[in-house]
Amino acid sequence: EDEKTSWRRQQLFQLIVAIGIAVLLTLVIRPWIGWAAPARDPNFRNLYPQYFWRNGTLNSFPSHATLVYFAVAAGLWTFNRRLSLGLALLALGIVSLPRIYLGGHYPIDVAASILLAIVALTLIRQWRLPSAIAEWLDPRVGTAIRELLLILWIFELGEGFQGAISLLINVNRLLFR
Repeated sequence: EDEKTSWRRQQLFQLIVAIGIAVLLTLVIRPWIGWAAPARDPNFRNLYPQYFWRNGTLNSFPSHATLVYFAVAAGLWTFNRRLSLGLALLALGIVSLPRIYLGGHYPIDVAASILLAIVALTLIRQWRLPSAIAEWLDPRVGTAIRELLLILWIFELGEGFQGAISLLINVNRLLFR
């Protein structure tokens, strides 16, 4: 606890909102902009061993994993630039590049995700948090809902948002049968 605690909480909340908006935007544009992953594309399959042909999705644009992990890394820039840069390089090195190598994504999928993460973070940092949200983030105001949301966020981040995507797919199936 110090004089910057409130500021840090607001920055982290803005990071979460920016990632949420960026992921929702990708889900909205995916029906119109997208392509199969390289290992699933007949034009590129011969570049990969046959056991890679199931890697990737039928729509690999943009890379959600890169988007989320890079956004988290870039979102920490206001706290610690060295840590942010190191995490961004790690995200690219151990998340994005292997997905390209294994035929799960094209380089443009990763580049678009990085650009979208930067744009979302830049725009959300211009937003002034309403006082009600700032008060809700105050650690002295204990709410079980806030703690539950934090646990769910950390779980989803660790799972690459597969739980949220599965939930959205199942809700879509129920609503549009």
